Amino acid sequence: MEQRLGTVTSAVTAQVRTAEGVPPTPLPAELRYEVSDPYAVVLTLGPSTDWAVTWVFARALLAEGLRRPTGASGNI
Repeated sequence: MEQRLGTVTSAVTAQVRTAEGVPPTPLPAELRYEVSDPYAVVLTLGPSTDWAVTWVFARALLAEGLRRPTGASGNI
């Protein structure tokens, strides 16, 4: 885990479910918190290449998601 003033970064392995009934696929990921945006978490999925995907979402959504499925459901 990398830490510098105002930022906490942690490398994790996300379990990504691509379809109903299909086992999750492990995917390298990084979670980042920055003091400059105290209510947000940044999640980057995929290896450090051109095709990595980054999402910014509420810390509260992450906390709730650790306890149960949460957020929008259905196809996007």
